[in-house]
Amino acid sequence: MVLLNFTRTLSTRELVQRFTTWNKHRTIMMCAKRQARMAFVKLDNEKNRLSLSFKYESDFVADRLFTINRGQEEPIETSLTRLQMNITGIAMKKFRKQKQKPRAQENISNSNDANKGCSSNENTNNGEDKLKPSITIEDLNGTIIEPFINNREAFRTGHVLNIDGKRFPIVVDAPTVVRISLPKIMMTGFPIQAYVTLEHANLPDCVFSWWRNSVKGETFADYAKDDIIKDKSQTWLRIRGESSRTYNARPEDVGHKIMVYCEPRCGPVVGVEVSAVSSSVVNTPPERCAFEDRHQLTPDILPDNMFRVVSYNLLADVYARTEFSKTVLFNYCPRDALDFEFRKHLLIKEILGYNGDVLCLQEVDRGMFKHELQPCLSLQGFDGIYCEKGAEGAEGCAVFYRKSKFSLTESNRDVLSEKIEEKECLADIRCVVEKNLKLKDRLRNRSTVLQRVLLRHVESKREILVCNTHLYFHPDADHIRLLQAYISVRLAEEQLRKVDEKVYCIP
Repeated sequence: MVLLNFTRTLSTRELVQRFTTWNKHRTIMMCAKRQARMAFVKLDNEKNRLSLSFKYESDFVADRLFTINRGQEEPIETSLTRLQMNITGIAMKKFRKQKQKPRAQENISNSNDANKGCSSNENTNNGEDKLKPSITIEDLNGTIIEPFINNREAFRTGHVLNIDGKRFPIVVDAPTVVRISLPKIMMTGFPIQAYVTLEHANLPDCVFSWWRNSVKGETFADYAKDDIIKDKSQTWLRIRGESSRTYNARPEDVGHKIMVYCEPRCGPVVGVEVSAVSSSVVNTPPERCAFEDRHQLTPDILPDNMFRVVSYNLLADVYARTEFSKTVLFNYCPRDALDFEFRKHLLIKEILGYNGDVLCLQEVDRGMFKHELQPCLSLQGFDGIYCEKGAEGAEGCAVFYRKSKFSLTESNRDVLSEKIEEKECLADIRCVVEKNLKLKDRLRNRSTVLQRVLLRHVESKREILVCNTHLYFHPDADHIRLLQAYISVRLAEEQLRKVDEKVYCIP
């Protein structure tokens, strides 16, 4: 009896180097046809489960992804039997279809002489039995692991899943795409963002490919075999030259659905490629946007010794989608134009068109920052900091800066209603406010936040303090806004004094 050898476990890099082409000048080849196939295991220790995913094909199984989810303590014999049943079930369907064709039957049937005296049912069963693959797991030395060993110990990085002689190196907690989707509304000239949630993967390392579905009568003569995907319902054509998370829809995409593939990666390690298809087709945008006239005033990015600041209130979707906003605040606005899926495309295009170097944004939804602004603006050379409001959460402020001109020195978040109670530099304001209980309560109940970002100018080495806030909006709250503005100025002045002291401090 042979048990597991736990003396040494291959590192992920060693495993990749063993089964793939690697050198110091190139990363691992990303084409699935050239890349060594692997078996990916994901551990869920909270539920004591693990999932196994791998791509497999044989004479009777088209290239497809197989996945099983089993308990970590379950013997591998039980799990491998389940996997064998899954593969056999798929193979059986094709076997039975081909059995009805004379040529296919000749290829898979045993000779009549060898089966004399057997019934036709027995012949069929004998043929079907051959479809069951032999499945084992091997350790680092190539020794088959005993069937009573549990899944957690058997499915380890460096071990190999062997299916009828086809070897799949096992990788535990490999780069994984948890979720992927596309926007509901897509328009030409506007970026389409792939929304991706990853595990054990580094987004900048991931490789994307973009596809559009073909229309009736379209020819594929100009497309290589690898640039065409055919499924049951339609054919997809690769959009050449696109490999990033964002794709700018083109005029030729109008009327077509879009599909994106994401191949998750972390350094040289590659996970299972996953795709998403848009729920709608690409449309034409509004004939002309009002902001395009304003863009004519800012046609270029300023030289390195100058910078432009842009401030913009996005109108958070958490407010725009309420019935009060639709019927009272913005009753003059078509419902479609208030739809965030539509607005977000226009917002990003407008903000980028001002060619700013420092962007101060207010009413930024958490999701808008994470899934839209950060990935899209990062491709344009920006980095950003998000600053959520106080108790309400859901939205806040964001500052983006052009990395070629600025570097981040310091970032601070101040909830003004809290700072007035804590900061010594606000003691005189606090003393006055304490005398008016109504004023005190109203000021205390606000979640207004001040975002302070200290940036260093790359060329001059000088620092600038960027303060970004969204004061209390209520029409009868001008006195609250005045106090909030004054508190913000005081906090900014305090930070500037500290910066000056640091600069002129002599050790």
